[in-house]
Amino acid sequence: MRSLLPLVVGFPLVLAQGGLVINPKNVDDASNGGKTVAVDLSGLVNNRAFAMSPGDADFDGIHSGFPAQYLPPSNLTYSGVNYVFPQYNETGDDNVLAQGQTISPSQGRYISFNMLAAAETAIATGFVNATYADGTTSSSPILVDPFWDWPYPYGGDIIFPHLLTNSSVDYNRTMIFQTTVSLDATKELVSIQLPNVTSGANGGPGGAAQSTRLHIFSVTMVPANETGIALEVQFARSSRMWLEGTNKTQVVEVVINNIGEQWVLANNTVKVT
Repeated sequence: MRSLLPLVVGFPLVLAQGGLVINPKNVDDASNGGKTVAVDLSGLVNNRAFAMSPGDADFDGIHSGFPAQYLPPSNLTYSGVNYVFPQYNETGDDNVLAQGQTISPSQGRYISFNMLAAAETAIATGFVNATYADGTTSSSPILVDPFWDWPYPYGGDIIFPHLLTNSSVDYNRTMIFQTTVSLDATKELVSIQLPNVTSGANGGPGGAAQSTRLHIFSVTMVPANETGIALEVQFARSSRMWLEGTNKTQVVEVVINNIGEQWVLANNTVKVT
C-alpha cells in the first residue's frame, strides 16, 4: 500500500510540523473506494466550517472554524470509502448542520451509510432513519465526538493542527470523524433522514448533558449490487501484530461486505486471498 508506510513513519514529524494528519491505519489508495457512491450535499449545506483567518467561519455559533489551508483533497478515500470532501468556499457554506433533513441517494440496495462529521461542544447522539421502497423503515443510533475537547482530546480520523477562533489561533487540534450506519442490503433504499441533534454528553467525567449540534461534511453509500451470495473486500491493511502461537504469522485486518441478497451461512466456504 503506497500511502500507509510513509504516513506511519512520518506521523510524529507531521504533528511536529503542525500539518494535517489523516489516521494512517485507514488511509487507502488501492481498495474499493471507486465502487462506493458519494452523495451530493451541495443543496443542503447551511453552515461554514472552514476559515482562512480568525472569524472567517462560524462552525459553532461563535465564529470558530477549521484551518482551511490544511484541508484534505476533495477526492478522499478512507477505510475503502471514497468521499467527496468539501473545499474552502470564500463566500459560502461548506457543511450540513443536521436538522432532520432528508437525503435521497440514487435508489438501490446499500450496505451502509458513511459520513465524515463532527459535533460542537459535546458528543452528539441521534438516529439515522432509513426508508425503503416496500414502505418499511429502520432507525440506527449514531455517536459523533466534538471537533475539539479539553482536557480530554479525542483521536479523530482527520486531525487539523489547530483551531481558529473569532479572533485568534487556538493551538488545540480540531478533528473530523468517520461514522458508519448499517442498512438493510436486501431492500431498495428510498431515502435517509438525518438526525436533529440539539444536545449530547459532555466528554468529561460523568458525561453531563450539554447543548451541541452535529455537522456533516461528506456522505458516501456502499452499494449492494449483486444477487445470491457475493462477497467483496471493502478495505484491507496489514498490521504489526502476530497470531498468538504461530511463527510470526502476521495479522491482516479486512472489511468484507456481502453485496448479494443471501446470507452467508455455516455451510458456505469463504476464503480471503
